[in-house]
Amino acid sequence: MEEKVIGPATNEIWCSGGFGKHGHKTFWNPDDDPWEDSGKWTCIDCQRYEANFDHSDRIGARPWGKYFVLDEATGYKVKRIEVAAGKRLSLQSHRGRVEHWTCVEGTGKFTVGSSEVLAVPGTSVVIDVEQVHRMENTGEKLFVVIEVQRGNCDEADIFRISDDFGRANGDGQV
Repeated sequence: MEEKVIGPATNEIWCSGGFGKHGHKTFWNPDDDPWEDSGKWTCIDCQRYEANFDHSDRIGARPWGKYFVLDEATGYKVKRIEVAAGKRLSLQSHRGRVEHWTCVEGTGKFTVGSSEVLAVPGTSVVIDVEQVHRMENTGEKLFVVIEVQRGNCDEADIFRISDDFGRANGDGQV
């Protein structure tokens, strides 16, 4: 693992397309963006992270793409969700949480209840407890959404109404 120390002179560090650790927090930096902070950072590339850390609760590979848990604590969870071109998540609901989605990259569609919303960077929707919802990539490039969950953020709190990958009936996988 490569360690870099930054000081007051530069006050920035680059972590190329991977994860950085600062104390007990892990941060995702997919686009080689500099992080503004002072102190000691450990730079970890994705392959090393996947090979050497138990991240089963931090990264989820799914048939539609993948997600990364960016932060979580009691009562909330923040995810970066990446949906591959032409794919969509299951039509689903949750018994114990509210979700707030914001598109940050690509184009897609948010289905919330009976409404369908074109999702482009900056588009946000709120999904209430037990409200049926889905996100879908309608473009040709990656569709990226930041999801903020509030309430019961357990991955098992999912009920699938329909699913393109045969996972309907609330089996607990996103």
